[in-house]
Amino acid sequence: MKCPICSAKISDTDAFCPNCGSAVKSETSGYMDSIDTSNLGENVGFGKRNTTGAQPVNAVPQQNYAQGQQSYGQQQNGYAQQSYPPPQNGNAQTPYGSAYEPYKIAPVTSAKKGIPKPLMSVLVFILAFLVAFGVRYFYKNTATKTLQGTGYTMTAPADIEKSSSTNLYALDNFSNNEVGINAVKLSYSDIALYGYGKGESASDIFDFILENGSTTLKITGKDSKYIYYTQSIGDKHYYGMSSITEGNGGYYIFDFLCEQKNKSKYEDKFKDWAASVEIK
Repeated sequence: MKCPICSAKISDTDAFCPNCGSAVKSETSGYMDSIDTSNLGENVGFGKRNTTGAQPVNAVPQQNYAQGQQSYGQQQNGYAQQSYPPPQNGNAQTPYGSAYEPYKIAPVTSAKKGIPKPLMSVLVFILAFLVAFGVRYFYKNTATKTLQGTGYTMTAPADIEKSSSTNLYALDNFSNNEVGINAVKLSYSDIALYGYGKGESASDIFDFILENGSTTLKITGKDSKYIYYTQSIGDKHYYGMSSITEGNGGYYIFDFLCEQKNKSKYEDKFKDWAASVEIK
């Protein structure tokens, strides 16, 4: 019979071709018998191959072993064979030398956005303080309300409240931590004996009060609307301003008082409050 691969003559009992080493008989289920090898002898098509000097396919390459290590020729396929030092510290050496280390990528951690809780607590506290301070400042220095006095109304600080007084002629007394307001009425009958009546100027009524009243006030100025003074009580020194509004059978005198150190803060406000007086 002929080898189906190289067409060499072989014995019927041969399992492999002595010329090319190809399997002639299948050891399993007739695999070779199922292949169409009719054209292989002509070396055309898929079966074409170079059989010149062919070696058996099952030939084992010559290998040399020495002390359990495999050695190879100095050059294979035109490339010099490279050898590397044995591993050090558990890491295999690379052709780049011991100084080379693989690039390491730092682990990516998700950054937490937002303000840390301790800082947030501080900010909340500061904000609450500023809001409270702002409300308090506005309430004490800007916010106002309408006072309902005895026979009159007036704009005054929002936190001012009515207080008691020992002044026999006083209608009302109001105060807060920084300001005091006193209201007194002189009826026409009270001043008639002194030759005063309706339609007197504020300056004339001021003169009447200063000439006939017992006072510790130190007058520092006077104009057609107001009289300005200072007063000392104990170790405290006060700045005051008085205004007069006529109506309802007499003259209403309003005294506005604060500590001398707060004069610049309240002297203009005193005039605004005095101008808001309406006699009922």
